[in-house]
Amino acid sequence: MKHKEPPKFNYQIKKTSGPENHIIHSLEKWRVLFHKIKLLGESPIDKLSYGELSRRDVTDSEHFIITGEQTGGLPNLKREHYTKITEVDVKKMKILVEGSVAPPEHVFVHYAIYQALENIKFIFHIHQPQIRKTLFKNKDYPVVKLEQKRANDFLKEVESETKDQTNNIVLVHELPDSVFILGDDENVLGKFVLELNKKHQVKSSDN
Repeated sequence: MKHKEPPKFNYQIKKTSGPENHIIHSLEKWRVLFHKIKLLGESPIDKLSYGELSRRDVTDSEHFIITGEQTGGLPNLKREHYTKITEVDVKKMKILVEGSVAPPEHVFVHYAIYQALENIKFIFHIHQPQIRKTLFKNKDYPVVKLEQKRANDFLKEVESETKDQTNNIVLVHELPDSVFILGDDENVLGKFVLELNKKHQVKSSDN
């Protein structure tokens, strides 16, 4: 099966030094851990980054902060490796950003989620095929499967599939190992990801 690519956007960047350190700290402390256990990083074959973290801006809930394009290979990120999304024009397929780095490939998925769910403050996008399988099998987790479509259709799908969810949510992307975990508390999400990864490691050692 051939997987569809995320909607392609043009971006216009307003050059800044990046978000303030106290803003990115809540993301970076978890990103460092996820990088160590390879839930995000860089493919050794094609050198493409996978996985990213984002959060709503504390000063403007319509904006959000996200790890920048092709930063997956770095074990630690600084403020210049994060970028702020300030405007998305779906009709013109255009994104306005502030920072010194371009937004990542899946930035529109993050945008769609934040638009659909006002209570969501953090999104952790990780890559782990076994975790994805575990989420589908375990009915205790609210799992929503998403498929990539045209930008407008994708926005409607996110809103439709998540309208009855109020707690932390797991969105499973159609890509074979891609999972978006979201909620209103970064520490709850981070511990949840580590718990899932630990269960996967235990199952792997039992086989």
